[in-house]
Amino acid sequence: MGTFLPNHHQVPVLLGVAATIYAATSLFWSSGDLAVNAAQISVLAGAFFLGVWMRNIKEVWVYYETFVCLCFAVSFGYWLLYDSNELLNPNILGCALALGLAAAIGYRHWVFLAVVPVGLWFCASRAAWAGAAAAVFVGFWHTYRATGWCLALLSILGATLAPKISASESLWHRLGVWQDTLNNLSFWGAGWGAWADAYHGFALHRNMTLMFPPHAYNDILELLFDLGIGSVLIWALVAVSLEGRDRTDRLVLIVFFVLSLTYFPLTFVGPMVALSLGHLSQTKEKSPWLAGS
Repeated sequence: MGTFLPNHHQVPVLLGVAATIYAATSLFWSSGDLAVNAAQISVLAGAFFLGVWMRNIKEVWVYYETFVCLCFAVSFGYWLLYDSNELLNPNILGCALALGLAAAIGYRHWVFLAVVPVGLWFCASRAAWAGAAAAVFVGFWHTYRATGWCLALLSILGATLAPKISASESLWHRLGVWQDTLNNLSFWGAGWGAWADAYHGFALHRNMTLMFPPHAYNDILELLFDLGIGSVLIWALVAVSLEGRDRTDRLVLIVFFVLSLTYFPLTFVGPMVALSLGHLSQTKEKSPWLAGS
């Protein structure tokens, strides 16, 4: 009987296919932009299956880190010339730096590690600082625990000193958005990419700032809203893939999880996360769930 069960390498692929099919099917009842949402699903799915296929993704992360450094350099130069850092969204740039930090720690890219503190201070994103704290704490825990603690505490200190907007205002705004989203969950979901349009149509808004954000400030909650019961396929895929042995991939996913608790990094760094998820899924030992296969 066990011979009919998929092996431990096939399970993540099957879950990835199922999640992609459900997300694509949900476009039929989504109120979002069909072309944009279909393109996003295609890119995320393509990155995941590319990660499954590739044996080594280290070089891809080198390109990513180089690109993020260039973005920071351009934004910093713009700030020097025009006294404004609004050329590139500081929160997006900060989250991209924090995710790159996770890969840099795993692959020992020390040059990028030297750039990150300056970039994070410049961006002043609390979500990015939290992600950086998670990256250095978990990344150095196995071999340099004292260093990990010190760097994590410095990251938390940076998050406390650097923010440019009121923490209380930002918190109340997010709490209102999360409550509105929870109040409007549905079994099948509103469809991939439907959150922004659906949010405007909510009968009641507990977000007292009267601001209409483009995302729910929580990727996990937004996926649950968009896909409903179908999001279980994604959670199952992540759970199975986390049995992988690649510490760098796992660190990337941990930092992404921290970032996604209060922001929406899936929108702009999702392909890199999907790539790491796919790669991680193929570095796992035989799953105890499939012991009979």
